[in-house]
Amino acid sequence: MGNPCYRLLKELYLIVSDWLLGQAHEMDDLTWGQRQHLDFNLRQFADATSPTLLLATNPIALHRAMETGGVSLADGMRNLLHDLKQGRPSMVDGDAFALGRNLALSPGKVVYRNKLIELIYGPQSELVHSIPLLILPPWITMHRDCATKP
Repeated sequence: MGNPCYRLLKELYLIVSDWLLGQAHEMDDLTWGQRQHLDFNLRQFADATSPTLLLATNPIALHRAMETGGVSLADGMRNLLHDLKQGRPSMVDGDAFALGRNLALSPGKVVYRNKLIELIYGPQSELVHSIPLLILPPWITMHRDCATKP
């Protein structure tokens, strides 16, 4: 959308978030680990404050709400209430997967561990790579550069 107010808001957000993210690299008295931790948290904050996450500052969501007569807002509220009832956000139907039907389970051991994940892997034949490929699911909020495109 070419609305100058939204364009200004987007540009201000990008300037401020870039400045904020740069602050982790300006601090000389941090260890590498502390800098990574600060950078991660600053990035989470910047992503969470994206103007596209609020209806009033998201021109695409506003346009969709008007286009659908508010049905898109009602659908969003229904999804929110469902997630709150479950106690977690749901990106896929939790009943769509069943062990042995469309989800595999095989023996393995922890091959990598950090504060966020444990990677469990155990090749079961010579045809399988000895080093696993880890594919991460998408984050709930998009990357800030993608989330602010008009």
